[in-house]
Amino acid sequence: MTKTVALHLPTPSQPVLTLAGHLDSHSTRHLHVHEAHQILHIRRGVSLLVDEHRKQPLFAGLTAFIPAGRAHRSTVMGAGVDYKSLYLLPELFTAPASGIIIFRASALEENLLERIDIQTQADLHGLTQDCLNLFLKLLPKSLGAPAPIVRLPLASSTLTREIVSFIESSHARPLTMDDFTAAFPYSARHLSRLFRED
Repeated sequence: MTKTVALHLPTPSQPVLTLAGHLDSHSTRHLHVHEAHQILHIRRGVSLLVDEHRKQPLFAGLTAFIPAGRAHRSTVMGAGVDYKSLYLLPELFTAPASGIIIFRASALEENLLERIDIQTQADLHGLTQDCLNLFLKLLPKSLGAPAPIVRLPLASSTLTREIVSFIESSHARPLTMDDFTAAFPYSARHLSRLFRED
């Protein structure tokens, strides 16, 4: 996953955009980057939010602040993920940190985010504008209190990355060591030792 793809959304002529929907596998095949801050809220399901350094489980009720310019991608775990994303050009909101921050949005923030629906610049007025302004006013406090959840380290060896990829592609069924020894030309003891060391 060393390749990074640039996505151009939103644009200077439309500094705010919302996207919502369902993902069955992943957001993009490779890490991607955009010029906007992204607020990614998971409505239902489990996703692994991947950046250059780690994988972070992101599940229903959690929200991620992904700063502009941060390479990332989302990989779905299980049946699929329902999500809502808000994209903001950096001049609209000053990021408190350069890294991804995972937080639990308050009920008010979740409701505000659900009411913000901006597909074109013409949508940014009235109640939508008010909801966006209030959401951005509340956001710094939430970003100052990240959710206490585990970050998964990325594998450093090629074999360990292949094992992790195998687990991710087979997670819907129970796995045994026999599955691993059938998929890789090594003994269970050797695979276990290498994985544990990495």
